[in-house]
This record gives sequence, structure tokens and C-alpha cells, in this order.
Amino acid sequence: MKRFLCAVLIAVMLPALCAGPRAETGAQANAGHASVTPDGMIEYTNPENGYRIMHPASWNIADRETVDGLLNLVTGDGVPGVDGSVLRQSEGQIRNGNIVMFWTLDGGIHVIACEETPLRLMPSLAASLLCPQIIAQYRQMYAKVDVLQSGAVARYGDNEFVYLSMRVHVPGDTLVIDLFLYFGDKAMYTLAFDAADPVTGDMLASFATP
Repeated sequence: MKRFLCAVLIAVMLPALCAGPRAETGAQANAGHASVTPDGMIEYTNPENGYRIMHPASWNIADRETVDGLLNLVTGDGVPGVDGSVLRQSEGQIRNGNIVMFWTLDGGIHVIACEETPLRLMPSLAASLLCPQIIAQYRQMYAKVDVLQSGAVARYGDNEFVYLSMRVHVPGDTLVIDLFLYFGDKAMYTLAFDAADPVTGDMLASFATP
């Protein structure tokens, strides 16, 4: 269970990333393999794990230097009102994890993290086992968290996800974070959205694992 939660901790960071200073556009770079499709969406293929997902062509993917800088900010208590000690407990595993950050034109951040797991959980079982612990971690890291959806099973295309939604209060802002957990044969995937974008459903439906 601890290994599952290490992957989810990356998603727990998302409100802190949104509340802290955003990376400069010049520090962003498309990574991995992307193929353009006629409708303005492109397919991203993760070079390490091999999963694929469609996303708007206008979005950028943060390079590793940018990701590491954001991790330093959050784990070092560099964001007011955010308790970075929650992340420091598993910082080594987080930094070695497979993390991809998408940046939208309006400054939104969406994160995909994956971690190899020894077993595959059914969505209904994952909802009952993982969701209470994820919510507890959010409440440990942030002063106020309102749970909007505590762990439903949601289907997009042929994919089934465990879905959580939380309203997180950070100094000077309130953020809605939508989490979608997917369990492949060999890995758990956490897809976290800084307020679900209109294309979120299309992205989730396109998600494919190796």
C-alpha cells in the first residue's frame, strides 16, 4: 500500500504547485514522443513506461529540470500554508518516479505519475482502500480540504478509473483538484487535473497502457 501512496503523493503536490510560482515558459519543453492528429490534439507517448495519452497541441510538457525545481519548492516548505513534511517522508521515491507535467495556456497544471506495482487492484477495491488514505494525506498537507467526490468508479471509453475530487484552500486561492487512478497490469497511474479541462474526458478515454 505504501508504494501505491508514493505515486499518489505526486498528485497531492498539485495544489501546492498551482499556489506557488509558475515556471517560466522558456523552461518548458515537449518531452517524449508526440504525433500530431488532424483535430488539434497530439498523442504523447511516455518514453519510460510506454503509456499513451492525447492532449491539446497547445499544451507544453515540463522538462525534468522544471519538475525538479518545483519539487524543491514544495518539499522545502517554499509555498506558504503548505506542509511539505508530508512529501519529505517519501521524497526519494517521488524524485525517482515517472512524473509528467502538462502546462496549459492559461497556466493550469496537469500531472501524470506512474509507479510499478506488484498487483493490480480492481477499481472498486482501490476506492475503498486508497481513497480514505489519499484524503487524509491532503488534509495533513493543506489547512482546509472539502471532499467533493470520495471515490467513484468512472468510465471513459474502455477505461475505468477511480475518481476523487477535492476543493483545496491555499493562501489567497481555492483550487478544485480532480484525481483519476488507473490500474494497469504492472503499474498504477495517477492522473491529476488542476480543475478538469473540457478535454479531460477525451484525454481519459484515449489513455492507453503498454
